[in-house]
Amino acid sequence: MEAAFGQLLFTFSVNLYKQLLSADSAANASNLLCSPLTIAAALGMTLAGARNDTAKQIRALFVQGKSSRGVSSGHSGALDDDNAIHDAFASIFESLNYDSDRTEATAAMSLRFANRLYAGLDVRLAPEYAALVNASYRASVTNVDFVTDPETTRRAINDWVFRKTASKIAELLPPGSVNSATCVALVNAVYFRGSWAELFDPELTAEEPFYETPTRSRKVKMMYRTGRFAVGRHEGLGVSLVTIPYRNQNVSMVVLLPDKVDGLDDFERLVTPSELSTMLNNMSSFTKVCLKLPRFKLSTTSDLRRPLSAMGVTDLFTSRADLSGITVNHGSSNAGCGGSSLGVSVALHRTALEVTEEGTEAAAGSASLVTRRDLRAVEFTADHPFMFLVRTHKPAAVVLFVGNVRHVQDVDA
Repeated sequence: MEAAFGQLLFTFSVNLYKQLLSADSAANASNLLCSPLTIAAALGMTLAGARNDTAKQIRALFVQGKSSRGVSSGHSGALDDDNAIHDAFASIFESLNYDSDRTEATAAMSLRFANRLYAGLDVRLAPEYAALVNASYRASVTNVDFVTDPETTRRAINDWVFRKTASKIAELLPPGSVNSATCVALVNAVYFRGSWAELFDPELTAEEPFYETPTRSRKVKMMYRTGRFAVGRHEGLGVSLVTIPYRNQNVSMVVLLPDKVDGLDDFERLVTPSELSTMLNNMSSFTKVCLKLPRFKLSTTSDLRRPLSAMGVTDLFTSRADLSGITVNHGSSNAGCGGSSLGVSVALHRTALEVTEEGTEAAAGSASLVTRRDLRAVEFTADHPFMFLVRTHKPAAVVLFVGNVRHVQDVDA
């Protein structure tokens, strides 16, 4: 089940990334970062309480051939019922060795998830729902006062996220995002710290140009290391890949570098989940590489309502939402929460990530063939916009983060 669900999650991850890119035209000019796993888990939590069309729309993201609105399915295999989906998430979180009270997975890696559903005071949360999301998603649900003092509630939510992400995410909910009409807020954030299997030597880091466009560059701190890495190549899409392992050998970063300085837009638009999966599965092993990678940090906040709606989850964020499985019952005293109008008012996702010499700290043509590099030294210089993934390898390949770097912001800035 883990392998099949891993492929489903991979397809979801790529499709979500593409929707986030298109949700705001400004995204094509700025960096992007998200954690598909935590977003998928938040949807799984919601599925546990969703009914009727709302449940069908969320479920379609996790089953074969049900993706709507032209979103590529790109996978085989399906989960037959909601319990199988919840069990699959439980297995993934267990494999990550994540514990709600002990967030250090190993000395080499730390993962901290902040997943919680906040509901208005008049929403009587069903005990069985709370038990399910705790068991399967290591998450919680809680009642808060959105009506009388939404600003205090907003700050309390932000404080909780701040603590859960090792003080890396300080302001998940911006001022004005919560008000007296808010009924349900889905909050998810993630913090990741990983050390490279082999560190970059800081003495070799030097200022070199990073070409943001063919005609514009700026000096950045470029790390350098020669070693043996898994590499790959897709001639049709004009992109090269390199895998940089973390000391925890179950996690690695994959950098996807287009040949052209301005090639990232076309690659992100054209690549499909199945093509990207094939590229990753056909990378060679132990190729000698002269690797140059900039130090960088990213911090991105995304409103998930538009991209998820584009993927077919249209009712969840409207008065048509049916989340009756979350509640025992709910009254009509809270503005926006009366009757059948219990919907998700806020769905913000924020991630933060740093890449340094030591490792990563983060708080996300039809005839073309994928070929393997031969065992000669190759140059891999990430001196122009690139895409990257941070993913696990077993028991399922899960994308922890996916993003791109169009403009380098140094970690010391």
